[in-house]
Amino acid sequence: MAAQHEYEAHALVRELSVTLGADRGDIGPEKYVESLMKQRGSYNPDQISNHHSKKAIAEFSTTPVEFTAKYEDLKLKNVRDVDAVTYITAEIVKDESVHSHLKSHAVKKADKAGVSLSTHTLPKSSSKTTREVSAVDLSQLKKSLRQQSEHPAALMSSDMLKQITGNPKREANISIPLQPSWVFERPHLNGGVVQESNKLGESRKSRGVPVGKLPEAYQEKVVMEQLLACLLGHSGEIIQLTQDADKQMTFTLDQTLQPAHRDHVQRILPLCSAYATITQFIRDKSSFENGLVNQALVEGLDKFCTKFTTLVCQLETKFLQGQLTLSHLWFYLQPTISHFSLLESICSSINKGNNFGANTLSLLHNRLKILTGDAQCSSLCVELGERAAVPYLHMLELWLYRGIIQDPYAEFMVSEDASVSKERLIEQYNDTYWEKRYTLCRERIPVYMEMYSDEILSTGKYLNVVRLCGQLIRHPNAREISYNSQDTGYRESIESAYSYASQLLLDLFYQQYHLKDRFRSFKRFFLLDQGDFIVQFMDMTNEELKKPISRISEQKLESLLELAIRTSTANCDPYKDDIRVSLLGHDLITQLLTILSLESTYEKDVKQINPTDLNLSGLEAFSFSCTVQWPLSLVFNKKVLFRYQMLFRHLFYMKHVERLLNAVWVNNSTAKGYTRQQLHQFSSAFLLRHKMLNFIQHLQYYMMIEVIDSYWTEFETSLKDVSNVDEVLNQHMNMLNKCLRDCMLTNPELLKTLSKLQSVCILYCNFMQRTYHSADVDQELSGLTLTSSLQAVPTITVQQKKNKQAMVAQHVSDMALDDSFYKTIANFDKNFTETLMQLLNAISELNAETKLLHILDRVNYNDFYSS
Repeated sequence: MAAQHEYEAHALVRELSVTLGADRGDIGPEKYVESLMKQRGSYNPDQISNHHSKKAIAEFSTTPVEFTAKYEDLKLKNVRDVDAVTYITAEIVKDESVHSHLKSHAVKKADKAGVSLSTHTLPKSSSKTTREVSAVDLSQLKKSLRQQSEHPAALMSSDMLKQITGNPKREANISIPLQPSWVFERPHLNGGVVQESNKLGESRKSRGVPVGKLPEAYQEKVVMEQLLACLLGHSGEIIQLTQDADKQMTFTLDQTLQPAHRDHVQRILPLCSAYATITQFIRDKSSFENGLVNQALVEGLDKFCTKFTTLVCQLETKFLQGQLTLSHLWFYLQPTISHFSLLESICSSINKGNNFGANTLSLLHNRLKILTGDAQCSSLCVELGERAAVPYLHMLELWLYRGIIQDPYAEFMVSEDASVSKERLIEQYNDTYWEKRYTLCRERIPVYMEMYSDEILSTGKYLNVVRLCGQLIRHPNAREISYNSQDTGYRESIESAYSYASQLLLDLFYQQYHLKDRFRSFKRFFLLDQGDFIVQFMDMTNEELKKPISRISEQKLESLLELAIRTSTANCDPYKDDIRVSLLGHDLITQLLTILSLESTYEKDVKQINPTDLNLSGLEAFSFSCTVQWPLSLVFNKKVLFRYQMLFRHLFYMKHVERLLNAVWVNNSTAKGYTRQQLHQFSSAFLLRHKMLNFIQHLQYYMMIEVIDSYWTEFETSLKDVSNVDEVLNQHMNMLNKCLRDCMLTNPELLKTLSKLQSVCILYCNFMQRTYHSADVDQELSGLTLTSSLQAVPTITVQQKKNKQAMVAQHVSDMALDDSFYKTIANFDKNFTETLMQLLNAISELNAETKLLHILDRVNYNDFYSS
C-alpha cells in the first residue's frame, strides 16, 4: 500500500472504487481503509514467483505466444514494474469474481461511451518491426526536417530520427547539439562499415574467376586475403557483408569454396560479424542523443577494437611474409572469439531494448552476474561496466556531496522539476516542494543502486536545502565513487554522505531557525495550549463574529487579536507576530471533504463539493493562519497548515458552544429566587442544559488532554531521537494525523453527527435566551448577563437585584405554564439524546486502535445511554 497515512489511503480507495465501479452507498471507503491499513506491507518482488504468474496469464490468454514475447521484450528493456504488474494481473486472473466484475464494468463503460469491446489479436513477431507514425510524430518529423533544410551542414543521425518517430521523449527540455553532415555521410572518416554496392560487387564478380575453379593452394591465399579484410568489417568478392533491420551484421561465404577451407572460414566468420556489429554500434551510439553512459561505453569498446585492429595488422604482416595459414589464423583468433561474442551480445541487447543510461549499466551488471566462472569474460565485462559508469557516478558524486544535478541527457536517477518552486509551498495545498521538486525515476536507477536510492535522494535534497539557505557545503569525507561489481561496494560512501547531509540540515533547522520553538508556537495558538488569550479574544469579538463573513472586517479582528495576545501569557511567544486572522469560505466538514479530494488525483471532485452553508457566520469560518519563511515552509507547508486549521476550528467552535451553554447557566442562576412550583416547571430545561454542558466539557477534555497533549508529548519525545529532517516531517505529520483521527476529523460521518449535536445545543441556547429576554427583559437584565473580562460591571443595589429577580421569576413562570415550552424542551431533549446515541453507537463500532472509545467511558460511564 503506497499510502503513508489514513488521508492518502482514504483518497486512493475512493478513487479505485469509483474507477472500478465498486462504490456502494452501504459500504463507505472507511471500511476498506481500516482493513488496508492493518494489512499494508512492502512489495518484495524477490518473494514472488514470476514464472507461475507468467504461466497463469499465458494459460488464460488467447495469444500466449505473443504475451510471452512481449514479456521478454519488456524484460529486455529493463522495465522495472513488469514483474509487479504481472503478479497483480495473475492474481486478478485467478480470482473469478474480480475478473468477472472488471469485465462487466468494462462492458458498461463501453456501452455508456458508445464503443464496442472486441478481442484484439497481436501481430506475430517478426524480425522486422513496423510502427505507424502518429500525427504528433509526423509534425515533429516535419519540424526537424525543416530545421535541417535551413541548416544543411547540420544533420541528424538515423538513431535520432528513430527516437523522434519510434521512442517516447525522455525529457522535454533536453538540448541536443547538431552535428556536421560528414559525421553521418562519410563512413571512411568516422570508422563506419563500408559496404559495396550491388553493382560494384557484380562487376567484380564478372571480371574475376569463381573461387571454386581456382587451384586449391591458390584458394587459401585468396580467402586469407579477403578474410583479413573482413575481420576489419570490409566486404569482399568471396565473403559478402549484409546488415538486417536490427543492425546485425552477417557475412555470407561463396559456397563454391573448397570444403576444408570453407569449414575454417565458417568458424572465423562469426568473429567478423561480431566486429562489424560492434563497430556499427560504436558509430551509432557516439552521437549526443545517446547519452553520456552509452558514449562512455562506446569509448571502452573502441579501445578494445583498436587492440583487435593491431592484432589483425600483425596477422596481415605474417600473411605477407608467407607465415600464416587458415589453421594458424584460427589458432591466433580463437581466444578473442568469446570476447567478441560477449560484446556482440551486449551491443545487440542494447540496440533491441534501445537501452539508455541506467538501463545500459543494469544490462552490463546483470550480464556480469551470468558470467560467473568465466574469468576473462568477467574481467572484460567489469572493465566495460567501469568505463560506462564513470559519467553516471560523477553525477552521483555531485548530488551526494553538493546537492547539484548535472544531467544534460536525463540519465540520472533523480529528476528535477523546476516548475515546483519553494514560494508555492504556502500557497497551494497539493504543491509539495519536498516531495515533487526532486523525485526518483525508477527506470534511471541501475540495479546495483536500487537499495540505496532513497538515501541518495534524501542526501541531495538535504544539501540542496542547505545550499539554498546560503550555507557553504564542504563534505569532510568526500571520496571518489567507482564501479564495484559487488552490490554492497557503495554502502560506505553513500551512508557517509547521507549522515553528513542529514545532520547538517537538522542542525540548521534546530540552531539557526529554532524549529522546536516554532512547534511550541503552533501548539500555543492553533491547539489552544494556553487558552487565556482565546478567551479574551472571544469576549472582545463576540458580536463581530456573529455577523456573516461578508460583513466582518478582518482588520478589526487583526487588531483585537493583537490586543488579546499582548494582554495574555501568549505575549512572550517570539513568533506571535506571524499569526494572522483567516476567514475561510467553507465550514469544517467541507474543508475535510476538500482535503480528501485534494489528496487524490481527481481534482475535478473538488468542484463537485458544495458548502453546507453558503451564508457562514464568522464563528463558523474563523481560523488562524501563519506566515512561515523558507526553509521552515518545508515543515509548515500548506498540508500541515490545513491540519492545524482543522483542529483549531474544531476546538474553537466547541469552545463557542460551551460559552453559549455557560451563558444559559448564568441566566439560570436567577432561579434561586423561584418558588418550588416554578422550579419544578423549569426543571426539564435545567436538566437538558446540564446534559449538554456535561457532554461538551467531557469532549473538550478528551480532545485537549487525552488526544492532543498525549500525542504532542510523544512527538516531542521522538524529536530527541530523530537523525534527519525526513523523520521530523514524518513524526510531525503522523502526530497531526492521529490528532485528526481521534478528534473525529478524518471520518465525515462522525463529524456530521457531532456537528448536528452542536447545532442542537446552539438552537437550545438561542431558545432559552429568547425565553429570558422576551418582553424587553433583556434591557432590564443587561447587568446580569455574561460580560467581557475587559468591561466594567455596572453597580447594582440589593433591592434592585431582588426586584429584577422577581420580575424574571414571574415572566418565566408564565412561559413555563405554556404547553409549547414543554414540547419544545422535550423536542430538544429527544433530538439531543438520539443524536448522541447515534454518535456513541458509531464510535463503539470502530476498531480498538483509536482513542475515540474513551469518549464512551466518559459520557456513558454508567450505561445511561445504553439502557
